[in-house]
Amino acid sequence: MAKTMEKYEVMFILRPDFGEEETQALVEKFKALVEQNGTIDELEDMGKRKLA
Repeated sequence: MAKTMEKYEVMFILRPDFGEEETQALVEKFKALVEQNGTIDELEDMGKRKLA
């Protein structure tokens, strides 16, 4: 029986007052968490956005 890979999309929102270093550290933390149990096909940094 072949094992199939499911694809998931994850998006997270960080506090706007985080600096560049804090933001990058959290992104690396989440990347490491995902890579413990899977693979990352694509990573897109959407930057800061204004929420409604």
